[in-house]
Amino acid sequence: DDLANWRDFRRAVSRRGTSGLRAWVADQDPYLVAEFAAGPLAPLLTAGAADVVLRQVRTAIARRAFCYRNQPRTALMLDLMRLRLNRVDDETTYAHDIRAYLDGGGQLGRVLALRDPAGRPSLR
Repeated sequence: DDLANWRDFRRAVSRRGTSGLRAWVADQDPYLVAEFAAGPLAPLLTAGAADVVLRQVRTAIARRAFCYRNQPRTALMLDLMRLRLNRVDDETTYAHDIRAYLDGGGQLGRVLALRDPAGRPSLR
């Protein structure tokens, strides 16, 4: 993780390392010495617009982060986040698609199959 440790490692390999390891160290030495000499990277590297989107995702899921232990549900939630960030999410469309699934004989459970008497976009 730094030039001093690399030099210690290089010395140890030259004394006790196998020929293959010595060859690998000799091959990597110029590259690593140059990398360590360049100094540490800036503490924050950014990809600009991607950081804004990732911050929105983190904000949206932060309160419920403890719930995301189920990989399939988490993947579905992230799909919904993707639709939201791409501005193609619409709760009415979701409700109609789910209702069409239920009306077509799909099963989502007894509670979800309830109809909303007011006709609002809902599964209740």
